[in-house]
Amino acid sequence: MLKISRENLIILVLLILLVIEVINNGCFKAKQTFTHGLPLSNKVIIIDAGHGGKDEGTSGKLKKTEKVINLEVTLKLQKYLEQSGAYVILTRADSSGLHDEGARNKKMSDLSKRKDIINNSYADIMLSIHQNNFSEAKYNGSQVFYKSNCEESKKIAKHIQTEMKYILNKNNNRVEKENKEYYLFKNSKIPNVLIECGFLSNQSEEIKLNDDEYQENIAWAIYKGVLLYYNNFQKK
Repeated sequence: MLKISRENLIILVLLILLVIEVINNGCFKAKQTFTHGLPLSNKVIIIDAGHGGKDEGTSGKLKKTEKVINLEVTLKLQKYLEQSGAYVILTRADSSGLHDEGARNKKMSDLSKRKDIINNSYADIMLSIHQNNFSEAKYNGSQVFYKSNCEESKKIAKHIQTEMKYILNKNNNRVEKENKEYYLFKNSKIPNVLIECGFLSNQSEEIKLNDDEYQENIAWAIYKGVLLYYNNFQKK
């Protein structure tokens, strides 16, 4: 059986859309027509890789910390979104933090900078990537949190949660959950969600979260959730 990589599958879908557009219009309008046919054309999406700099986030028994895994998943997700026509903004593209060096409270300085990026970007949605941790190692599974009193955030979270369960772990019974306390939820103007990809405190899940192929699956699940959200959004 012929196996097709995800990247080639996306390209194949885009080529099919292009052919349909050419048939319908009877001509090829170069780049403009091709871009217009992409499923996420004209969408501006922020991906926020949590933590950075001296703020390593959480960690497990392996050497790789949360800030590193967050960025690795972010860059994989960026690739999928851009291949589908989205304009992607990253709050950070490397291991650095966003805080001012002279700030007394560097954590709040970092969060404030992220807030400014979100509110000044004219983005449509924001996806914040994190890893979970708990004192008891038995807990595992991805979970998506959404902005309180924001119906669109709830819809995005539901689609992503569904895809993460289907792709990553069909036995994961966690559901999307409202969060009223997260700083970027309370201080941003656009629909956004926080995605806890898994528990670094669970040894077997930590091994998966460190694995490049599993990270691709995480990014693919989030990407599919975003596609489903916009597909339903455009049907209104």
